[in-house]
Amino acid sequence: MNECREELHTQHYLGRWHGFGPVRNREHVIFAVFEKTKRDGSQLTAMSFDSTQLAKDSESLVRALYVTRSIFDSEVAEGGSLQKGTLVGISCADVSRIRKLRTDIRTSSGSVNVRSLCILDKVEEGDYDGHATTGYGEGTAPQGIGQTYLGKVRLTIRLDLANEFSNIENPDDSKWPAQFGIPLKRFGSIMRVLRDTLLG
Repeated sequence: MNECREELHTQHYLGRWHGFGPVRNREHVIFAVFEKTKRDGSQLTAMSFDSTQLAKDSESLVRALYVTRSIFDSEVAEGGSLQKGTLVGISCADVSRIRKLRTDIRTSSGSVNVRSLCILDKVEEGDYDGHATTGYGEGTAPQGIGQTYLGKVRLTIRLDLANEFSNIENPDDSKWPAQFGIPLKRFGSIMRVLRDTLLG
């Protein structure tokens, strides 16, 4: 059984021929840090992430391969400033490392070890195409688990997630993809869909 089934197929609202396809393990994701983001100096903490958004697979991330600095500034930095204050910086993480995070869940029938987090290419109407989200893995909230215990489990997961992200840095110090390369990457995603269609 795949513990993050939605990762296998695009979550773009327009369907699989749009956007850049499912997030791949070799990618890096960016977490935008704003004035109101809880943090410990230059590092993220468990409280940097919104547990409610994680429960909905909706904690926003940026796919570093596909988002130019201008798109980041207009869609993320300026878009978040109304509710979260001005942008403080960015923090980056390796997708494959986040997907390797696991947690033990105690149930009435014993302990199970499950994927902690899933990363999706969730693009909803109004989002930019390089948008991604993360959320708790499907197995982290089995039936019968108490809410107090679930809260402790999810706090640990958020701490593990924070530890995967780099120190908060100035966006000016990051290497952003060039605009001229984005159409080629779109073409590559279309070719992957075509290949999967023909092989499937």
